[in-house]
Amino acid sequence: MLLGLEFSRKTLLTDVLALFGLFILVLCLLKFTWKCCCGFRQYVLSSLCQADLRAYGQWAVVTGASSGIGKAYATELARRGLDVVLIGRSSKRLQKVAEEIENKYGQQTHTIKVDFTEGGSIYSTIAKELHDLQIGILVNNVGMICNDHFAYFLETSIRGQKITEIINCNILSVPQMTRLVLPPMVLRGRGLIINISSEMGLRPHPLVALYSATKTFSIHFSQCLHAEYKSVGITVQVTCQYASEKTFVDIFHANSSTGEKGRPNRRLLPIAVYVNLRTPTASPRLAKPDLLH
Repeated sequence: MLLGLEFSRKTLLTDVLALFGLFILVLCLLKFTWKCCCGFRQYVLSSLCQADLRAYGQWAVVTGASSGIGKAYATELARRGLDVVLIGRSSKRLQKVAEEIENKYGQQTHTIKVDFTEGGSIYSTIAKELHDLQIGILVNNVGMICNDHFAYFLETSIRGQKITEIINCNILSVPQMTRLVLPPMVLRGRGLIINISSEMGLRPHPLVALYSATKTFSIHFSQCLHAEYKSVGITVQVTCQYASEKTFVDIFHANSSTGEKGRPNRRLLPIAVYVNLRTPTASPRLAKPDLLH
């Protein structure tokens, strides 16, 4: 009888473990299926059934539009039939991008030269330039790298006014630009705001502490804003880009070659390699979110 009871207990335990294993297997299959569906929607369906972005409004505004991801957004939006406002700090480079867009796509452009590191004083100028335009899409792309090499916060050259400039550019620009264009969008009942963040904003990244923290702001702000305004037809999207062009790749090479005193920086190299491997050079496709495909 005791042997039978013990066998019954073992059988019951085996059945429970088998059910638990089956549950985990089904959960993994569902998760895998969901990721496949999301990938199919983002990279296949979105290419076949493109949204008509002109329904949002005639104009799109792109900050940091003179090069890189900002220029890619501006070009793609023009290709999709929108007129584009290009905002940046270099008149020459902005004009070059504007000419390329006008010659290739025949869309109107408008350039605004401002330096986002200057803080709140620039937004009255931007507001005047945007006043008579029907803005349907805003791309908050402008940003700056905080330091030119991986280092502990106190070992970087970031101090005083430089910290303020970084916050002005990476953080302040997002809510300030949103504040300028969002009210008319709400009145029309449609609008799209795309905030460019970074993979480094998804989780803490030592050795680039300030940059990582500023990019976290964009993520949380976007999520909150979308929850607040999605019911009135406003879509707020945040994209977490990996390193593009030469940003963190250059930082990695600078640290891997020499330290501050001209010899290999062995203390920083392992972490720098880890960060660099998590942020490979972005392909052109990563510069376009699924709504723009």
